[in-house]
Amino acid sequence: MNNTFIESSCNGPWNDRPSLSGEATAVGAAVDVAVDVAVDVALDVALMVLSRRTSAGEVEILVARRHASSVRGGLWEYPGGKVEMDEAPVAAALREVREETGLAMGDIAGSMEPLIIVDHTDPELARERTVRLHAFVAELTADARPEALGASEIRFIALRELDTLPWPAANAAVNRAVESYFERQVMRNGSGELRTAAQRR
Repeated sequence: MNNTFIESSCNGPWNDRPSLSGEATAVGAAVDVAVDVAVDVALDVALMVLSRRTSAGEVEILVARRHASSVRGGLWEYPGGKVEMDEAPVAAALREVREETGLAMGDIAGSMEPLIIVDHTDPELARERTVRLHAFVAELTADARPEALGASEIRFIALRELDTLPWPAANAAVNRAVESYFERQVMRNGSGELRTAAQRR
């Protein structure tokens, strides 16, 4: 709340203020508008879609479950979080991965590729209603061992399981992009099998 604005609106003798209730209503409306504008400012979020290959050659994706007490609590997501001021989204994604899973750059095979940017607004939320998701994709090394440092649970799931978990609405477009990304990898390989980052180089 803008205390300076409210105080300046109430200065002066009381007998000069015959319609105080009207002014209070106007102040309240102004504050409500200010809050609405602040809430609707897009929150930049960077996330990383991390994959690995099983011994059978199947691609698995690392997903995390949000703490019940957090915004969109209990839903599943990719490791990631808010982009800090003057921070590049890809740097934010890598930092969040390290903070939430303990994984570092050395656990990533090859490079991190931009996947998709998604703008989404959820009017039912009281805060963080509008987000801009900056999604990246990378492959983990065979010996990478993620931990649930920033989530209630993490697990690797097969691509076909993406639609079986509850996700924030904004992640629907990301999940479609993930599926398309790995379908393209199969088409490039031409053999019907996905290749590792080392094989693609």
